[in-house]
Amino acid sequence: MAVFGACGALLLGLSPIVIAVALIRGRGWVALLVLLLLAAFFGVGLYAASQDDNPTADLQRRALLLYSVLTYALLSAPGLAAATAHARKWSYSKTAYAVAGLLFVILTLSVVLEWELWKTQVDGTIEEFRLMIHARSAEGDESVANQQLEGLAWLSQNKAAFGLGLNSLFALAVSCIYITITNYVLRLWRGEAGFAGSFKDMRPTEWLVWGAIVTALLCFADHRWPELGIRFVAWNAAVVLTAVYWFNGLSIAMYGIRTLQPTVTTLLLVFVFVVVLVNMGVLPVLALAGLFDTWGDYRGKFDAMLAARNAREDGQQGPPGTGI
Repeated sequence: MAVFGACGALLLGLSPIVIAVALIRGRGWVALLVLLLLAAFFGVGLYAASQDDNPTADLQRRALLLYSVLTYALLSAPGLAAATAHARKWSYSKTAYAVAGLLFVILTLSVVLEWELWKTQVDGTIEEFRLMIHARSAEGDESVANQQLEGLAWLSQNKAAFGLGLNSLFALAVSCIYITITNYVLRLWRGEAGFAGSFKDMRPTEWLVWGAIVTALLCFADHRWPELGIRFVAWNAAVVLTAVYWFNGLSIAMYGIRTLQPTVTTLLLVFVFVVVLVNMGVLPVLALAGLFDTWGDYRGKFDAMLAARNAREDGQQGPPGTGI
């Protein structure tokens, strides 16, 4: 059963890619079939729930209906948006940010509509970690356990101030994965031109820095005058911008590796991406690099370094026929 469940989850996760590729390749009937199958999948679940006669059935059905609609949107909207962006000849960068924004809106809507349930689930997860730390503290350093417990208490107290913003990390990661795979499939399929560029070219608009400046001022105001009650907006905005600039910093690193070491395989780049994604210790460094790229244009600097290296190599070889 676990294998079937994993396969089903994989097929559901691939549905946005199938929808996008089918529409781009002019196979609208395939995209329509996938959309109908998704609707049938969630419809069966809703029908099964409607047969439940326990006292809380109505509440559960409303929650399941909301969950089904939002999940259907998460699985269908990215593919439809990607196909629309391709028809408009948008670049990889613009498409990825557009799809990520769409995913972020849907995820945020799902949290807002079930706000109390979301807070209960977060508190439950934090409580599980707290119990684990208590169990381990009997065998380890209590000072470390106390620090971890203080951190969990802080998370529980401030979860609303950054919880929504964390959706942006997931949205950006999923968007990049979807668009990258869609691009790869399109180029394999009879050389179909995909989106111009790739993840390494993904760069936010320079106008976003004004949002960063305003957010920094809001965070300062919240720290100086906490009674203003702007923490929810300030911190969530800061998390979203950090995620955007972190992904820009990661794409800059990928660009540098690919430019200066063109023989690096795509598999190695994916490995680097995954390692960095799970190592949150480098988040501040990459986020700052992504922010200051607004003025530094680091990709241009990598191009200049490559041009200088090629010029030196050409000079060392000498003119044709010299035997150098």
